[in-house]
Amino acid sequence: MEIVKDKGVVALKGKLIVSEIDTVHSQLENLLDEISPDLLLNLSAVNEIDTSGLQLLFALKKSIEERDRGSLQIKSPSNAVKEALSFSGFDIVLKEDLG
Repeated sequence: MEIVKDKGVVALKGKLIVSEIDTVHSQLENLLDEISPDLLLNLSAVNEIDTSGLQLLFALKKSIEERDRGSLQIKSPSNAVKEALSFSGFDIVLKEDLG
């Protein structure tokens, strides 16, 4: 999993799956202190996501809310992410309109 921060947008590229979650989670938590109050997460290049990836998105949302920082916004979710969010109902929990 590659994580790229560019102009306030954090882009994830690759697989957001159980074997990657610990590393991705700690890297994203560290980035929360460096970004604006809102986390804009570009998921257009995530080609695979499992339940641990969905749980990570939810944990990030909760972490941001607990810090009274702002919100988590998902930008350009890939088809794999859209399907996983929609099928699991996490799109409603994360309050994302998947268009």
